[in-house]
Amino acid sequence: MKKNKGFTLVELLTAMAIYSILLVIFSATIITFARINKDVNKKDEFDEVLIIENFLINLWNNYSKDVTFNEDSLLVINENDGTESKLVYENGGLYYMSKDSSTKIASHELITNIIRKQYGNLVVFEIEINSRTRSICFTKF
Repeated sequence: MKKNKGFTLVELLTAMAIYSILLVIFSATIITFARINKDVNKKDEFDEVLIIENFLINLWNNYSKDVTFNEDSLLVINENDGTESKLVYENGGLYYMSKDSSTKIASHELITNIIRKQYGNLVVFEIEINSRTRSICFTKF
């Protein structure tokens, strides 16, 4: 008599059940790591926005009377010695440019733009993060 070679239905169902359990465990682990990574990226993005906000607030508090605006920069600070310093957003970074040097203040791949808008005495800096916008408002006296 010839023996049939192969797996029985019970063996196949048992193997499928074991693979299904392993797949569920693996999927849950991948989803958990994806959520953790997403939270870490949000914290980094939030940290960069806080750095930009604090820098703008300190700059405004110290130099608001000496600030002017032009088209190619967010703001221009007229120094006491007659020179100008500029705050510029370009190539994904916020730069403070003085006559001697250029200093990168902050950058993050998710911060897509920083825009200045002026409405009379109200100055608004809009920080675009992905598809959201965060605004910082100042008044000029």
